[in-house]
Amino acid sequence: MRFAAIADVHGNYLALDAVLADIHAQGVGEIVNLGDMASGPLDARRTMDALMALDAVHVLGNHDRYLIDRPPEKMGSWDRPAYAQLNRHHLDWLRAQPAGKPIYMQAPFCDGLIPAAVPYPLERMVEQFGRYFTSSIGYMLALAIADGYTWIGLYGIDLASDIEYQQQRANAEYLIGWARGLGRTVVLATGSAICQAGHLYGYEPPIAAVGGMGAAVRNHIASLKKKHEETLATLNTLDGALQESDNFLKLMDYKERGVQVTSY
Repeated sequence: MRFAAIADVHGNYLALDAVLADIHAQGVGEIVNLGDMASGPLDARRTMDALMALDAVHVLGNHDRYLIDRPPEKMGSWDRPAYAQLNRHHLDWLRAQPAGKPIYMQAPFCDGLIPAAVPYPLERMVEQFGRYFTSSIGYMLALAIADGYTWIGLYGIDLASDIEYQQQRANAEYLIGWARGLGRTVVLATGSAICQAGHLYGYEPPIAAVGGMGAAVRNHIASLKKKHEETLATLNTLDGALQESDNFLKLMDYKERGVQVTSY
């Protein structure tokens, strides 16, 4: 089986279209959409039209649930713009996925609102892979491995931002290594930062050390911070002087009006 995972489209139809073209060019037979499909300020309607026409397993993310479990006035800033673009049939599709397409969710959310929702087999995954999951991507990688998929594709997943890099990336790379160790093919999209590093430890210098640029930039930052602090001190002094002059003029005005005030 050849398997591709897409995630966090957030209404970016143009990116979705490019990724799906690449998936089809790879000859992938099965696709899992990890959710958070429409919410955002981009093109929610065309994105949902494309996903609804896609033969895939669709997993609802938290933002997808926000679009169907609360009124617009209680939605967040990412969900309201998407909701305004969507029609009723888009929302009905989110509520009722086709039979045979399980939507893996936490047990408390398998409450009937999403008819195809089934509890994620957490205990089975923890027993096989350990109590080490830091993102929905990790959960889906584990499930793909456990269910015997021999080809897994990851698209639109970098895990390179500060929070993602620190908290989520290591778990994803751990499971990618597990899959490859079993002889499974794991394809990462061109340009993905996953399983990449800036230099080979022990053989190449860190990028920041090349040409002494790292040290030079850090010294420049220190110099800028010092100037920033000095400028703030000067501004505070000027603010105090302005307040003192303003108070003096106000006292002069009060004296002119006959008010008895303490001499300045």
